[in-house]
Parts: sequence; C-alpha cells; structure tokens
Amino acid sequence: MWEIISVEVYDYCDLCGCCIDYCPEGAIECCEPYYINPDICTLCGNCSDACPIGALVVHTVWVDDNEYQEDEE
Repeated sequence: MWEIISVEVYDYCDLCGCCIDYCPEGAIECCEPYYINPDICTLCGNCSDACPIGALVVHTVWVDDNEYQEDEE
C-alpha cells in the first residue's frame, strides 16, 4: 500500500489559498510559497487534492512487509 511521507509546495504556487481551506489541521502557513508545518500536518493529502494547479505534491512510499520503496514521482 502507498503511504504519504511528505507534502512539498512547488515554487509556482500562486497563493490562491485553496489548500489552506481544505487543511483540517491548519498546518499550512501563509508565506511565499506556503509552508506546511510538519509538526502539525497529519499527511492526509487534502491540500494536494485541493490545489487547482498541482503546486502541492504528495511524496509516497510503498509499504509491504516492513520494506520501503520510494515512489519515483
């Protein structure tokens, strides 16, 4: 199964705020580009799903029998 390990904000983020509205934990801080606070983020992926331009990218690993294989995306 794929497991989210981090979320990255790319430089072409246009600061529209959609991700902030969809973050249930309030982990996204307003700055340029937006900053996702890893101490608050639960890695739900809502921000990435909400971004209309794909500026937030979810990084995943494949978890199988305690082995981790990083996603190539």
